[in-house]
Amino acid sequence: MSMGKDNATSPGFSVVTFSYFDPFEVFDALKAEIELRLPFQNLHWKPIDGTLRTIRQLPVRLIAETSINGETTQLQEPFIMFLIVSCSSIDEYRAKVRPLVRQWLSGSDRVTEMSTKRIILLRCNLEVLDSNLFKTISLIEKFAKDFPQMPVIEMKTIYKSEGERREFWTSIMSRLGSCVIEIFQERLKTIEDQIRNSNSNDLVEIAKQQEQVLRLYLAFSLQDEASNELKIYERELRAATNVKLPTGRLEIPFSFENSTGGQNTSIASLLAQNELNTFQVTKFFFLRQLELIYNQQPQASRFGRLYAHILSFLTNVRATFLNSANLHEFEYYFLDNLISLVFASEESGALASELEVNLKLLQRDVWLSLVYNNSKFRALEKRYQLNNCVCSQEPLKKTFQDEETFQQNYLKLTKEIISLTSQCSSKRQRTADLLSVDVALMYYQMEDYENAIGVLTSCFEYYKESEWNVIGTALLERFVDCLIKCPDIKGISIEDDDEKVPTGPLLRNSILNLISASESGNAELWDRFVKTNNDDMDNLVYPLENLFDVKVDSRINVTNSNVFVLKIMLTNVKVTSTITSSNISVLLKNHSDEFLRFEAENIALNYGENSVLLGSTKVIFGTFELVNLGVTIGNTSLSKDFGDSEVSEEILVEKPAQSSCFDAILSPPQHFDLSTSYVTLNFLNEHKVSDFSLELTILEPNKFRKAGAAFDTEGQEFSTVISDVKQRRVVFYCLRPIDKILIRQRLSFKLKANPDTEFFQSQTTEIRCKLPITVSVEDILKGQDFYFKFLLNAASTEEPILVHSTELTASNDYLTCESFQCQQPLLLNGDESSTCFNFFRVKPKDNHRFNARDVFSLNVQFNTMRKQLEHLVTNALLFQGDIDRISKLEAVRSFWDYYILPKIDFNYRAFQDKSIVKLRDESENVQSLLKKINEHVDQQEIRQWMRDWLKKLISGVKVDDSEVAGFLKDLDKCSLNVTVNLPPISQSFEVELNPSENKYLELGNPTTFYLSIRNLAHLWIDGDHSKHTYVFELLTSSDWLVNGRRKFSLENQDTQTEVVLLPLKRGRLNYPRIEIYDQNQKLNCVYFVNMHETLVVI
Repeated sequence: MSMGKDNATSPGFSVVTFSYFDPFEVFDALKAEIELRLPFQNLHWKPIDGTLRTIRQLPVRLIAETSINGETTQLQEPFIMFLIVSCSSIDEYRAKVRPLVRQWLSGSDRVTEMSTKRIILLRCNLEVLDSNLFKTISLIEKFAKDFPQMPVIEMKTIYKSEGERREFWTSIMSRLGSCVIEIFQERLKTIEDQIRNSNSNDLVEIAKQQEQVLRLYLAFSLQDEASNELKIYERELRAATNVKLPTGRLEIPFSFENSTGGQNTSIASLLAQNELNTFQVTKFFFLRQLELIYNQQPQASRFGRLYAHILSFLTNVRATFLNSANLHEFEYYFLDNLISLVFASEESGALASELEVNLKLLQRDVWLSLVYNNSKFRALEKRYQLNNCVCSQEPLKKTFQDEETFQQNYLKLTKEIISLTSQCSSKRQRTADLLSVDVALMYYQMEDYENAIGVLTSCFEYYKESEWNVIGTALLERFVDCLIKCPDIKGISIEDDDEKVPTGPLLRNSILNLISASESGNAELWDRFVKTNNDDMDNLVYPLENLFDVKVDSRINVTNSNVFVLKIMLTNVKVTSTITSSNISVLLKNHSDEFLRFEAENIALNYGENSVLLGSTKVIFGTFELVNLGVTIGNTSLSKDFGDSEVSEEILVEKPAQSSCFDAILSPPQHFDLSTSYVTLNFLNEHKVSDFSLELTILEPNKFRKAGAAFDTEGQEFSTVISDVKQRRVVFYCLRPIDKILIRQRLSFKLKANPDTEFFQSQTTEIRCKLPITVSVEDILKGQDFYFKFLLNAASTEEPILVHSTELTASNDYLTCESFQCQQPLLLNGDESSTCFNFFRVKPKDNHRFNARDVFSLNVQFNTMRKQLEHLVTNALLFQGDIDRISKLEAVRSFWDYYILPKIDFNYRAFQDKSIVKLRDESENVQSLLKKINEHVDQQEIRQWMRDWLKKLISGVKVDDSEVAGFLKDLDKCSLNVTVNLPPISQSFEVELNPSENKYLELGNPTTFYLSIRNLAHLWIDGDHSKHTYVFELLTSSDWLVNGRRKFSLENQDTQTEVVLLPLKRGRLNYPRIEIYDQNQKLNCVYFVNMHETLVVI
């Protein structure tokens, strides 16, 4: 019996039977053709009162008629009986065939209750005819005449084509299928009629009839009918046998045949013999239900139900024979025969393999229980209840006749199951892993340590990773023991890798795993690790978190000069003895993939909490994230990687609040020059260094654009090196209009107090290139006087400025007016209405003439309002003029100036309108500033001053003008130098018109005017003194009519003449316009004295 084969080969199962009688021995070829087309496919049967049913597949068993037992059941009675004859002549027919057929048919006279179809299969390759004087008939017609009720089918063995062969056999099988359904219907009707017409209360007869119906349904795979009939039969049988049946005896070995060993599984037969017992009833219904399951589709449901049915059967048997000494023996042979029966075919697949794994696991447990109860042999970590079960079968006894045999059979059984799991679904991997543990432990028990190592290598790792620590730790202990007992093994392959892992690191790793798996203590294990660690030179990296709880402080402190320290807390939770580490280091990384390492050497780590300070003399200021924490112990590194998935607090590497460190500080200049751009360079504690090098690099703003400034005019040098502490400025050149530049500072130096240590600091500083003030200039020429008109304003409305003074300086060849001094700083907020106009008159001394090459310099003293407020809050509000307070706060002044003041967002409007110093309403960084003060300022008093001051600024602090003026006296003012030149003028004229009489002009009356034209070219060094003719023109308009001389030529010398003007309107009239041309080109440098004067016309 196999789930992969037809039920026709399943002994003990209900199956349709065809018999054949082959006296001429010619059936073999025909039999092969028939079997090739069996089982029948998609036969249709319609119950009398039901719907059409399709029998998807109907297996058939072909048996020789001579092998039929004289005592046949209704199902064993063939549905179709074949007589196969061969005939080559009519004489042979008369002499042999016809008598044979008559004799065969006489057998049908024997008493039978079941319908059977007899069919003659005639094999005749030649046409056989029976001829006389009157007619000729064929052999088939002769059969029809002699046996009119007997169907005869003429069989072929020679065909014209494959198509003819296929068509012939399709017709034959269709005919046979119809016969089978017809006989099935007749038999079913016969039995049902017997049941319906029976008035007998004979339980045996009733059971016989119900079994016949049940087996018919099972044979024809009618699942619903068979299942329903089985339920009815079981219910009625149990109701009829309401008295308690005898238990019976266990069938060892269990047989799946209908009758074997004297035990018949027919309920009716057993009832007739009065031998029915509980075991036989249980077996009968188990086998019939098994048939139902075999016919079930789909396969997944079939295998699942089959396993559940087997477990249910075993449960019932155990409940019935709980105290039987032969129970385990029965279970073993039952499972053994069942496995052989179910998996006898070549059928494979995950579902079949899963069922076989489950059954073999059950069988192995039963076998182990027999071994434990009948011998002293044991398997590590396997425990079974000892009871009175015995092993009476010699073949089974021999499987554990001695310890070696037991161990080998144990390994064989277990490995077979492991092999089967490879054909199952992935969820069976857990079973394979558990069984691998059994194999490894048996090797260990057999002292076959090398094989044990091979299996344990993957076992314990899997269970540790799966957090099955109880199993994993136990396996690990034995793995370590195996490694210690196999000193000759130098390397072990891991996960089928060709490259072997050295045994030393593997042993140390395993010991550390044992330590990490335990709750505490482990001093002995640690001593073993230290010994192995010292003896072995191979390096090992092991997870730090398995032994220590780790906490890294997010704050960087400074201990000695320029030595930055990071505090970490390592809590030793596994080893009670002291751990000595040669090196502990933390690796940090910023967003630019720059790395920092803090480390300490020769650290003792005790059981419990250990605070460790890690130092570094090479730092990069900025925000970092943790990359790795490593603790080195001999040749072993305990390491913890901080991946992207692990949330960790950012570590900010900043300059200390109170520092005696050497440092270089870049800042925007206080004094600006439009002709030169530079940054201010200041050094702190420069007396402490013996040697230093400061590399400044202008960085690109982004990867898509080059830097906007360079250290040379050609834009090629973006880095410069400074090694002189006296240098206070670094000049750079803007390559295009930019607001700011980023400069990276890389400071390398050595301290006098620590000459053997190299120090390094790196940071990126943003320098503003945009001036906070704008200056524009206009030239004004008024006769012999020249004026510069300067327009001053703030460069942005968001950053107001305060102008203190302006001054124009020149060489000794010129006289300029005095500087402009503001009694109160002049506020410029960037609006057009707040522009400051500055006029400066320039006049040459003595015989000096105006020269375009002469340089004038405008100096503007100013401050941004932000600088004023920063100075005010620092000195007036924080320091409060208190000498003691100032001295205490001076220690953290660099922290205050570098980290706090630049982050404050002032409300400029409140200060301008109400003299209130406060923060913007939308300012959100107060909490971050308070946090930074708490982290960096250690002194409680100073920290409280700063916190109180920040909180006051939220609501605002009122200051009066005198207080502001007093504290701003020592404010360092910014200055801006703007160089300007005189325009290059080659020709200049001064023109003046004066009426001849001092009286009102009358409308329409001509009036004489004196016209004076002076050539001022001699005042300019670039003036044109050559003989040259110019054209003067007095222009008419709607106000004036020029009478007489209106346009005439001028020589280089001065000109005095008269002109007559006629007013055309009354009122105040502007003077008429004038123009002077040079070769039809209008001159710009003409000063008309009367340009802004008017005349009254009545």
